[in-house]
Amino acid sequence: MYGRAQRWPVTLAVTICLTLGSGALAQNMPGDVNDLMVWYKADAGVEESDGVPATQGGTVGFWRDQSGNNLHATIADPTNAPTLETNPTLGNVPVVQWGGSGGTGFSVPGASLAQGQESTYLVVFESVNETSNRRFINFTGTAGAFRNYSKGYPGGGTADPPSVAAPFDGTRAYHGAIPINDGVPHLGALRSTQGNVDQFVNGVLDTLTLWYDPVGAGEAWELEAVDSLLIGGAPAGRYVGDIAELIIYSRALSDTELTNLSANYFEPRYDFPAAGDFNKDGAVNDMDFEIQGMNFFEPGGFAQGDMTGDGFVDLLDWIELRPLLSATGGLSAAVPEPGGIALLILGGQMLIVVRRRAQPMRCLKIGRRQ
Repeated sequence: MYGRAQRWPVTLAVTICLTLGSGALAQNMPGDVNDLMVWYKADAGVEESDGVPATQGGTVGFWRDQSGNNLHATIADPTNAPTLETNPTLGNVPVVQWGGSGGTGFSVPGASLAQGQESTYLVVFESVNETSNRRFINFTGTAGAFRNYSKGYPGGGTADPPSVAAPFDGTRAYHGAIPINDGVPHLGALRSTQGNVDQFVNGVLDTLTLWYDPVGAGEAWELEAVDSLLIGGAPAGRYVGDIAELIIYSRALSDTELTNLSANYFEPRYDFPAAGDFNKDGAVNDMDFEIQGMNFFEPGGFAQGDMTGDGFVDLLDWIELRPLLSATGGLSAAVPEPGGIALLILGGQMLIVVRRRAQPMRCLKIGRRQ
């Protein structure tokens, strides 16, 4: 799907196996990896208030840190707290949910990163696209220092795409290229080093574009010290959606560590759909082609066949789906040349119309609806 993206190197699995064979300890759990700062998960330590367990559908005012560092999170505004819910698309797991009508972030006293200190964030989330600041993590410090991780939002006078992830580290801000579709679970991983930011979405290395760059104007790059952490909130807005788990390390994890955590911890715990698997049956096949065809030239999200994250199912989404079908021997395997795309789409639409005889026939609309 993403020709410019790479997965965490597969060859690392060989290195891991050789290391384990020599007697080294496996780093399969977040707590097995050094420099764990905070660890919050919705299936443990979620409380209405300190010492009072939260109930299904009830408010969450206290989130207990599982890292052993006792950096517990307290809701900033108890009258406007998120709730404990169950997310079916992640595998019917508990989540902390911020609704569209309100909700504030969790404050974490004592969580800090020193000047120049590297870091890694990992967050399991399912977002809702709306106009407020959609920040999973909001680190602040003196003199206006920020280290944020969010789904894209309009800010800083520059329109950042709302359907991608938007890291902001130190003095430079980026937006990614991999779509963050609403209603679809994601594992986001942001690794910050001195002068560099890497972002992974469901294990795929994203392509980041700089959209705020004082460094380019001659300012020195500097990861400033931050000492105030807010989860799911921002000074002017809040996150909207679900967070199932959030982990922060006070250093940049290696590719090996990220690969191992993804394969051995996150993927067994949560259901992350593969690109193009619109019906989430574990395979990209003709059923997914039919779903996309039924919604062609219509507004829709991932479940309707939108792969580019623009909220509309069109030819660009088919171009993304085609190589995935080819790899699995699906319908597009019979159309090796791009020139056959239009014929295949038309043929697919005719097939779908036949299957839906009970419904009025619709003409194929060429062009995007305004």
